[in-house]
Amino acid sequence: MLRFACPACLAAVLAWSPGTSAQPDACARGADPWVEVIFSGPNWSDEVRDGVIRELRIELSRRSLEVCPGPEQSPELAPEKVVTLLAEGTERVSIVASNMEKEGGFTGRTIMIGSIPEDARALAIAQAVDEALRTGDDEPPAPPKPRVAAPAAPLAPRAARSSAWFVAAAVAPALQIAPASSGRSHAAVSPGVALRLSLGRANFGGSVGVAITRATDLSFTGVEIRDFRLPADVSFNVRLSRGPAQATLDIGLVAALVNYEYAPTGDAHSAVELGGRAGLRFGWGYRFVPWIGTSLEALPRSSEFRFAPTGSFGRTPSIWLGFALGTEVRWP
Repeated sequence: MLRFACPACLAAVLAWSPGTSAQPDACARGADPWVEVIFSGPNWSDEVRDGVIRELRIELSRRSLEVCPGPEQSPELAPEKVVTLLAEGTERVSIVASNMEKEGGFTGRTIMIGSIPEDARALAIAQAVDEALRTGDDEPPAPPKPRVAAPAAPLAPRAARSSAWFVAAAVAPALQIAPASSGRSHAAVSPGVALRLSLGRANFGGSVGVAITRATDLSFTGVEIRDFRLPADVSFNVRLSRGPAQATLDIGLVAALVNYEYAPTGDAHSAVELGGRAGLRFGWGYRFVPWIGTSLEALPRSSEFRFAPTGSFGRTPSIWLGFALGTEVRWP
């Protein structure tokens, strides 16, 4: 009997020694991700350790995660997460889960186990660990992007709005030129000031204008006729614009009050000459519009100059050209 007692005693000692106490099954780590569990603190019993590992393996197997306690040797594949279980006395367990892929990615919680039956503590701790790991998997919501208000479309200047009526007044230094013709030896040039008042809407409108010019001489062979002329017109205009650039075409009727005087004798003749007028202006701006323009006045009827009894020596001008450089102001 004694020869059988010694081997039995040796087996009992080995079975109850701390180094050979019941341990969880060895981890079969391959290429699958795994979670390392570290038990910290003196208040862990072997039964609770084994139970936590067993229950946690069941919980995490649904997510294809292996669970292993701290390995004695460096594994080939680093753990995806490390969970530290700190037993603070017999009443509570602190759980700290860290994400090894994200620097500073720690989550934690504390579970009170004092009121939980001993046979249910392992399951409760495993469920708390699983919950802590799921919380760590959640990405923090990205902060909402600040709403950037769309830039308001710039308001078109009121004078450029196509649906608004506007009134415009223009003033410009001007030249009235009658080309040499009908017996005159050279062109007649009459400087002055051009004034124009316009009313329009969209691209169409009307205007009235007048040119106040200085008297000039009409030179014929051996004869000078002093000519004073005051033309006024009523025109229909078409306005084309692209941004601040604008072009205006005026077409209308002109009536010119004229006075012809032969200085040596003092003989004079006054009349009203009627004709047609066309003008073209180019401007830049909205409310204040500098512009340059030209015009053509055609008088279909011209009169003869004659001395009795010698007869006719020339005719009144039938064409007047105008050039102006000025500024237009618009309301509103």
